Amino acid sequence: MLTFSRHHRRMRSHPFSSLHLPGNVIDVCGSGSTGCHGYIHAHPAESYEKGWLVRGNANLLPTDVPILTARHGWILLDNQGHWTPTPSQENNTEGTQCDSQEPIPRKPILRSQTWRMPSD
Repeated sequence: MLTFSRHHRRMRSHPFSSLHLPGNVIDVCGSGSTGCHGYIHAHPAESYEKGWLVRGNANLLPTDVPILTARHGWILLDNQGHWTPTPSQENNTEGTQCDSQEPIPRKPILRSQTWRMPSD
């Protein structure tokens, strides 16, 4: 059985007013140490580059940082649970390989298809 967890793009150790809003929280497979969620934390440089993590800089909000998704390429998330494509970035899904068909009831666009765990 595949499990999912909520991942904070700007980590909880860097609290801000939108910490638990949709622009900062994505659903990914695994836990903080397993699956896609574990991969994000085990590979921070790549995760910052692909928007899966956002630096705790007070001037940088997750809603301003594009995120690479498997289904839609590069998108921006908002705090209402919506997304928009980002035409300024190459809109492909290369480097996103974790895939599950299990639906996530919250923000269905951001279920595990959001990104895929890179294979070695």
